[in-house]
Amino acid sequence: MKVLLVRHAQSHNNVIQASVHRKISNGEIKPFEAQHEWLEQRMDDPGLTSAGKKQTAVLAKHVFKKVKTKAVGRCCPCSLSPRRRR
Repeated sequence: MKVLLVRHAQSHNNVIQASVHRKISNGEIKPFEAQHEWLEQRMDDPGLTSAGKKQTAVLAKHVFKKVKTKAVGRCCPCSLSPRRRR
């Protein structure tokens, strides 16, 4: 049996985190300030960015092709997180 694990596509929190890391690297803010900025802006259950939505569409096409050709007439179990990620 093969298992495919997919964490998630790009969420709004990923964009915030990248921005905060960039500011630290450029010396614009100190780590303590970065932590505060991150905690102020992040969301508990963020949606996907437009890039994240494109990533999921590409993944879905890829997975569907694999499942369709290998699992004809068989069940393919799928487990999903209850998180929104839309």
